[in-house]
This record gives sequence, structure tokens and C-alpha cells, in this order.
Amino acid sequence: MSIGHASAMTLTFGRAPRRSPPEFGWRKLDGPDDELAFVLAIPVAATLCLALVVAWILATPWSSFVVDQARLLAALAIAVPVHELLRVAAFPRKPERHWLRFVCTKSRLALDTGFDGELPRARLLCVLAAPFLLGSVLPVALCAALRIAPDFAVLVTLTNALLCGADALALMLVLAQVPGRRLVRVDADVIRWQTSLPATPARVGGARFAR
Repeated sequence: MSIGHASAMTLTFGRAPRRSPPEFGWRKLDGPDDELAFVLAIPVAATLCLALVVAWILATPWSSFVVDQARLLAALAIAVPVHELLRVAAFPRKPERHWLRFVCTKSRLALDTGFDGELPRARLLCVLAAPFLLGSVLPVALCAALRIAPDFAVLVTLTNALLCGADALALMLVLAQVPGRRLVRVDADVIRWQTSLPATPARVGGARFAR
């Protein structure tokens, strides 16, 4: 565990994310700044929630539910850590490279997860999609199969969908900008992708050479 200082408090569990400058051949994913990204993520999250409500109505017996402050706080307390844990589960099975970071500043309170190393583009897409698919869509499918619709389960899945707006926005940016078969790297909140394909070994006789 590492602890940051200055005007912010940051607790990092596991391997701390690298802070060295990017290596040559890596390009930063183009996107809006933090404030604009937050604004854009709101309608995206609302769209995910609307799609989920339609799925609950069409696939399960659910028709309405009651929301109060206590239930909403409980749903947040469950959805936030589950959201991050589902993302961790989608990373490669290398626990020594996973990290979990709690950030507390004057303007931000966040729980972040990441992976110290390179990932295939397809794996990053899975990481970004996992919280919504496993935390919101899968419970709807299970409830539909069982023909049940617990009010609190509906609330938790909708809360999780709200948290997925930024992930969905990042997923769309990766799909639009990063070519297939490229490696990507997540440095804190910045996604970088390799501008050229990784070298593939070529066999000449009994020897192997990278090209």
C-alpha cells in the first residue's frame, strides 16, 4: 500500500501505477477534458439506465419500486465496490499487476482500479464493458429466468448502470481510435495505445528473429 500526500489523499493497494513518461511509440487516446467528459458521460449513463429499465419491464415481472435515502445509500455502497471489482476480474490473472486506488481531494472522491502493463485492445474493451454486462445485464437475465424482480436488485443494477457512463464513453473512444491488434496501456486515468503492431518473430531455419 502506498499513500500520496500534498493537497490530496491517495491510498493505493497493490502495485502502484507507473508514473514514468510514456515510451516512444505510444499515443494518448484523444478525448475531452475531465469536466467535458463528465458532462458527456451523463447522457450516456442515462441511456444505459433507460435501456436497463426497458429490459426489467419486458423480461421480468417488475413494474415499479420505491426509492428512499437509506435504500439509495445502500445501493451505492454495494454498486461502487462491485463495479470496481468486476473491472479487476476482467483484467489478466496477474494479481501482482493489479492495483486499487482510493482518491480523496477537494473536488473528487473516487475508487479506481487498474493494471500495470500492456493489454490487447480487445481485453481493454472487455474490462470497460464488464461492469455493465456483469453488474447490470446479468442480474436482469437471472431474474428473468427465475421470474422474479426484487426492488432492491433493480435499484442496485440501475445505480451500477449510472456508474458505467464513463466506461461506455471510454469504450466508444477506444473503438473509434485504436486499430485492431494494438496494445494499450492505462496510466492512471490516461489510456495510451501502441502506434505500430508489436514485432512478431520470424523463423529462419532453426533460429527465430523479431521483425
